[in-house]
Amino acid sequence: MPVGEEFVLRQGRFTGRPSRLSVLPQGRPDGLRNVQVGGEVAMVARGALDAPPH
Repeated sequence: MPVGEEFVLRQGRFTGRPSRLSVLPQGRPDGLRNVQVGGEVAMVARGALDAPPH
């Protein structure tokens, strides 16, 4: 999936809680900088992922 192209993520079907989320990755293919997720969701957590130093 190219960066900058929105796609749909479907999850929860097997647990009886199906949902549909729209996902938009932003940045470059070798440097993703942001991912926007939207849909009928409830925010339950927020965080950041830091890569270990090389």
